[in-house]
Amino acid sequence: MPPHFSVFLILALVCASLSQLESANPPVEKPNIVLILSDDLGYADIGAYGNELNQTPNLDRMAEEGLRFTDFHSNAANCSPTRAAILTGQYPQRWGIDGALGEGAEGLSKRAVTIAERLREVGYATALMGKWHLGYEPVNGPTRQGFDEFVGHLHGATDYLSRVDRYGRRDWWQNEEPLEEQGHNTTLITKHAVRFIKEHEGEPFFLFVSHSAIHFPWQTTADKAHRVPGKRYEGSVGKLGPHARGPLQPVVQGMIEELDASVGEIMAALKNQELEKRTLVFFTSDNGGIVTLKGLPPTPKNRISDNSPWRGQKHGLYEGGHRVPAIAWWPGMIQGGDVSDSLSLTMDLSPTFLELAGQGASKSESDGLSLKPHLLHNEPLPERTVFWKGSRQEQEAIRWKQWKLVRHQGRVELFNLEENPAELPGKNLVGDRPDIANQLLDRLRKWEASVSASEQETETSDPASPIMLAGDWVPHDPHQIDYAKLPRVAAEHAIISDVRDQAGTRVHQHAYLAHHDGRFWAMWSDGPGLPRRGATPEEHRNKVPGHDQPGTRNSYATSEDGLHWSEPADLTGPPRIENFGWIARGLWKRDGELLALASHFNAPTYDGPGLSLEAFRWNGTKWDAHGTVLDDSMNNFPPKRLPSGEWMMTRRDHQRQVSVMIGGTKAFNDWQIHPLAAYDGNGRPEEPYWYILPDGETIVGLIRDNGRSKFLLRTFSRDDGKTWSKMQRTNFPDATSKFFVHRSSRGYYVMVSNANPRKRDPLTLAISEDGLVFTKLFWLIGGRHIDYPHIIEHDGHLLVAFSGAKQTMEVMKVSLDELERLEMPESVELANRKGSSAATLSRFVLRNDEEFFRGSEK
Repeated sequence: MPPHFSVFLILALVCASLSQLESANPPVEKPNIVLILSDDLGYADIGAYGNELNQTPNLDRMAEEGLRFTDFHSNAANCSPTRAAILTGQYPQRWGIDGALGEGAEGLSKRAVTIAERLREVGYATALMGKWHLGYEPVNGPTRQGFDEFVGHLHGATDYLSRVDRYGRRDWWQNEEPLEEQGHNTTLITKHAVRFIKEHEGEPFFLFVSHSAIHFPWQTTADKAHRVPGKRYEGSVGKLGPHARGPLQPVVQGMIEELDASVGEIMAALKNQELEKRTLVFFTSDNGGIVTLKGLPPTPKNRISDNSPWRGQKHGLYEGGHRVPAIAWWPGMIQGGDVSDSLSLTMDLSPTFLELAGQGASKSESDGLSLKPHLLHNEPLPERTVFWKGSRQEQEAIRWKQWKLVRHQGRVELFNLEENPAELPGKNLVGDRPDIANQLLDRLRKWEASVSASEQETETSDPASPIMLAGDWVPHDPHQIDYAKLPRVAAEHAIISDVRDQAGTRVHQHAYLAHHDGRFWAMWSDGPGLPRRGATPEEHRNKVPGHDQPGTRNSYATSEDGLHWSEPADLTGPPRIENFGWIARGLWKRDGELLALASHFNAPTYDGPGLSLEAFRWNGTKWDAHGTVLDDSMNNFPPKRLPSGEWMMTRRDHQRQVSVMIGGTKAFNDWQIHPLAAYDGNGRPEEPYWYILPDGETIVGLIRDNGRSKFLLRTFSRDDGKTWSKMQRTNFPDATSKFFVHRSSRGYYVMVSNANPRKRDPLTLAISEDGLVFTKLFWLIGGRHIDYPHIIEHDGHLLVAFSGAKQTMEVMKVSLDELERLEMPESVELANRKGSSAATLSRFVLRNDEEFFRGSEK
């Protein structure tokens, strides 16, 4: 061996040894931590992950010098839940956060101890630059969560910028300042991140850089997207339409390249301040991409884009919705160019950062795993099972080893990701591997029960939780309750009026009760019906005719005992205007008088001009017209007293907008209107109802969702109904039908509703001790179409009025003593129990396909 070669070999070995020693050194005490979070960046959207279209040199270099993850996932397929998981290290469902806009974030802000707070306790300077997006928080929301400094934008609040749109982004294109002077979102976030690094170079810091550049409305200042020099170009699916490949593709590329430039500036700032060897930088995304690599949103027919292997997109629980890029960069501490294929999640970041800072999180405090040994010493992560829950259309997913199970609207799919990484629907293995499917379903059920339990513990003090139905008997998907197996309520039953022999030409609907002057009173809408084409008179007895027709009147009857009723009699007389009708709206006992409320409506549906709410007064022998209560109004139930002493009832106008009417004390027609609540979901709130919690102050507003969720919505007020929290979807199932809640004289709450999401059958009765969580659900009456329930209490009994197939007016008398003896069985869960056969599981999947896509009866 030549002498010079021996010297070269020795030097090489020494250098290698020094390099190994350096990489094996423990990290500096309290290293700086920089978390860079992108919005809506898909797994394969940057060059380091095989993308040849988008130019991302800084992220590519970061991957070459750091550790690139290939099996890293966001905790949700949308924004807010992932951010909650990052801040807490826990599943976002523990805080009731599933929705894209942070429903339940109020509970997190009150109770959670965040990563920023923990790090600040041990001397870290903390800052959030960019998007907050964790519910409609006040301006100090992030600083209250442990950030010393916040520069960015909040939903529903202005920040250091002059104007913020509904997505938390400034209306830049409406700003009259020149583009070069005003800067833009990504530029400003980066500018303040670099400034923070320079100001805090002498102390440990935690810097959360939260970009929103790729969130719609899509915008970029990249040259390739400019059509007019000096003007910002922006686009969205809704504005550009399905044929937007040409104009939208450069916008998408421009957004990603601006993000990459920001990462490069932050890395350069660390190097310029000589901080790179004492700073961990972690880059990832909050959920999968909302656009494909070619700049087009995936369509239902093209959920797998032609240049990406991942099925699905944002909001979906297939890999494309939550598999995200992730890169850890720490020169001298992390081996450059390494690749990790360990299953990891965004909730792992909090325990990782805490352990690096010498603040380990206990197992009870975190659902995530610390990645520190994996980052610094390449130690493998332990085998784990992970879970996801979607915010739309009842989605859940579970991953264990190579197995991935997805439940979507009752459908169950099982994939082997090693053999089918794209989750191709034609390779669903549910029927082939029922043993694996049932095992995963069982784990999923237990996980959902565990995270729900953590919410229920604080339910009374935190009404923001979405949990409204709970108990060991509740399946993890409440839509799968087996209603036929619910305990039956014993009751006496009576028919007040029956027009089933009219072959669908007459209807009864909108049931209301009252007890006044020693008698029970019933009121309902009584009008012409439209027979179903081709149905025989006998078939019409159990089929709902066309209803809400012109000429509809209101009828009433009375009873001494609630079971034996007088002959029905006319209450309102004919409508006052041709093609109008009367809709019964309830009986109101006010100042010793009995008033009957009825809405005069422009038939056949109330959402038209001319709507008004009218009152009729019982004069001792007959009903007299009493006057207009309020124009453009239809209440849902008659008024009740507020804690203030005023009356309040919920209202809909002719445009179906929901609100509340407060007043009625000075005169029956003296009212103030207040908006009920905002709802940012995909549903359509209608027919609201309200009641007061045991504290005598908090008001619950319950609303049916006429959209797709088939769950009740809920909102709260603590100022006598003048303002309300944002509506939140609960887990209480509903057939988008009318319901009623009554607080009994014994303190507990009773709700009668059509809980079966598939049809208005049966009528169920639910019990809650606190008015927030219902823990019992009973069968009241069923086997046919039933709706419009109303409850009153008298002499130890509940009287429940309802309509049968919109052709009968009926009542059930339930003893409170008998009701309190009923208990829930150990389990009434319908599907997927451990040990089910392959045939049983297959029938479950098919049956739910049929039931969910058939639609509910209207």
